[in-house]
Amino acid sequence: METQNTHISEYRKTTPSFDLSQSINDLGYLFREKQGESRAQRARSLMGDALKDLSDQDIESCLTEFQFLIDSWLDEFETKPFEKTLKQLIKEG
Repeated sequence: METQNTHISEYRKTTPSFDLSQSINDLGYLFREKQGESRAQRARSLMGDALKDLSDQDIESCLTEFQFLIDSWLDEFETKPFEKTLKQLIKEG
């Protein structure tokens, strides 16, 4: 446990602070579905003309790939300082 706390302390010293809860809320806002609104419709309302040439299926595919990348990057980001994901650490705790 002591080495884990050392990793956390070193990580805090070298990493600029940011508001993780705000970042999660922002991502949740993008991926949240309103009742009767698909993810593709939500993306169109956020992105406007940038998505006018894409089909709903293409948009859904891009959103799925983007979500996969976000999850992968977060897992990698968590694993570097803690040697495990936060989810794994919570299960052990």
